[in-house]
Amino acid sequence: MFYAHNFYAGSDGQVTFTLTNVAAPTGWPWNQVLYRDSNCNGTLDAAEPDIAAPITLAAAQTLCLIVKQFVPAGIAPGAQNTTTLSASYASASATVLLSVADVTTVADASALALSKRVSNITQGGDSGITANANPGETLQYTLTAVNNGSVALSTLFINDATPAFTTYLSAACPVTLPAVITACTVSVQPAVGAPGSVQWTFTGVLAPSGQLTVSYQVKVNQ
Repeated sequence: MFYAHNFYAGSDGQVTFTLTNVAAPTGWPWNQVLYRDSNCNGTLDAAEPDIAAPITLAAAQTLCLIVKQFVPAGIAPGAQNTTTLSASYASASATVLLSVADVTTVADASALALSKRVSNITQGGDSGITANANPGETLQYTLTAVNNGSVALSTLFINDATPAFTTYLSAACPVTLPAVITACTVSVQPAVGAPGSVQWTFTGVLAPSGQLTVSYQVKVNQ
């Protein structure tokens, strides 16, 4: 799991980060690492470094971060880990302490299925797992989440990111929401014409056999 955070420096200073966690049940090897999101796209890229030392910041500078949470193999559904990212910021006038918590809950691996298809809007035709496209053409990606389990699912998010060599155009929630899902918002999205992460946030619960379908469009780079 990946959790994106931003740290904003109100003045010149130096920040030191620490990660702590509390797991239930105890005894499992949960592990987490803090990385610097150098391009602030909300996605951990291959060359981005982990943070192991204090960082000096200028006033009004924003530092983008990603917490990478490793989930122990074989752990039972329902297990939970709360990771707290703490920041100690020392400036000329004061030392400020801040923290934020990320909660990871293990679900039944067979409960939720997520599929993704793509279609070329410019050329037309059916959607599939691949599509051919020329520079300047528009692609639409459709993601479908289905609850294959026997219990309702809550805390619902769908995440994706614009593919390489494309830029973001728009995103859409389902035209019709399933029963007991009361709202959908595109909670994270890049600027039009830029790459980045897309997130849909749902309010309510997804009943067994229920499904959610969202989509977004990108333009292939010239």
